[in-house]
Amino acid sequence: MLGSDFYVPILRSKEGEMYALRNLKPREKEKVAPLVEITPNVFLPARSGKYKGCEPIPSEVLFQQAKKLYGSWHYGIFFLDLSLIDGTVSFPGKRHPLDLIAKNLRDWKLRMIPVTGLTRSGAYQEAASRAVKTDGRGICIRVTPDEILSRTFHKSLAVLRQTLQVGEADTDLLVDYATFQDDSPQLEALLARVPQLRRWRSLIVASGAFPKDLQEFRPGIHKIPRNDWLRWRREIASKKLPRKPIFSDYTIQYGKYTEPVDNCNPSASIRYTLDDAWLIMRGEAIKTKKGKEKGPGSAQWPAYATLLLEREEFCGSDFSAGDAYISAMSKQNGKSNGNPMTWIRAGLNHHITLVSRQIASLHAS
Repeated sequence: MLGSDFYVPILRSKEGEMYALRNLKPREKEKVAPLVEITPNVFLPARSGKYKGCEPIPSEVLFQQAKKLYGSWHYGIFFLDLSLIDGTVSFPGKRHPLDLIAKNLRDWKLRMIPVTGLTRSGAYQEAASRAVKTDGRGICIRVTPDEILSRTFHKSLAVLRQTLQVGEADTDLLVDYATFQDDSPQLEALLARVPQLRRWRSLIVASGAFPKDLQEFRPGIHKIPRNDWLRWRREIASKKLPRKPIFSDYTIQYGKYTEPVDNCNPSASIRYTLDDAWLIMRGEAIKTKKGKEKGPGSAQWPAYATLLLEREEFCGSDFSAGDAYISAMSKQNGKSNGNPMTWIRAGLNHHITLVSRQIASLHAS
């Protein structure tokens, strides 16, 4: 059972996210239980390298995904959600991807808890049930506010638990707001509709307030309030909730998954999490329409890193691996500028470190 002092960051199965987990310090690893989503784009042909253009073998893709998880998170419990690829990829013998990756993770003795929901396919629910029975680690049921408010919620939840053959004591309930909205239902009202609330193994509440992209911001330095964190903290402080939930967010990513845009030209930007806000250091596009760097290009990253180190909000190079990277890049003098993935992974690692320490501080006070 996860205590309310845990943190559940929701991450996609990309290299930046895996780096962020792999390079957390031991004190954070003890109280972090990530939820990892396998995304459809991992099954697309490679865009570069030795296997460029080759159609990947789905079972090999899942093996590689399991291998990444082993290399990044063989420390403790984590949640795995395959809803984004459910029914979109064909596997030999009509085997479900959850069966395949669960076996790989089982062989490497990883402590995976499968995630399901009320509207997953029958094949998905059957695979989840098999994982529950084989691994004995229970299940996580992910529900939305709209589902909780529906008239059929109690019945649908009961039917699903019967299908999975699990009781509340072996089930983590994840209430997922996805993207933060000011007018979304209050958590107190939602929890009032959850049957046997205190019997569930854990209660997790997720929300994501980071914007879909940074196009609305002009080049320069901006701050965005961390409304997901601020709202959760207010609700906890009100003491009106019948049970204290575990905090979960989408880190410095948008709460709804969208497929990456082909040949996109991102800006050279830094996303840096503060106590109550995100500091956005927004640069210009890295390349011209012809695909070449012109003007400051990727050199904007080290320049912004230098400015960040001069600000009082910078936590110091010893705070996290992400902060160490930012500090090191500020001293490159043009030798290396990094790329979108390395700067995202630095921001992710810093974010997870900061949030886990914020939660620890709340429980210590």
